[in-house]
Amino acid sequence: MFQSIRSYVPDEFRDDPMYAKPSERQQENAKTAKQVRRTQRAAMAVAAKRNQDQRGRESADDSVKTPAAKTPHSQAKKRKTTE
Repeated sequence: MFQSIRSYVPDEFRDDPMYAKPSERQQENAKTAKQVRRTQRAAMAVAAKRNQDQRGRESADDSVKTPAAKTPHSQAKKRKTTE
């Protein structure tokens, strides 16, 4: 915020601590938090991809294992006799 917004802050608010340059410790804490969030988001994306792939395989496996049930209407078509 210091680098991108400070130039647009009116002079009377320049002494406000919100616009002050962050200390080295604050910068390190922010960097560490950002890295933790990045790794957590990456792990969540991998887990979501794994779940999505697994759901696709389960639904495909279910359709192969269960044969299509014949309806009375489809059986009736086969019973037609020619005269």
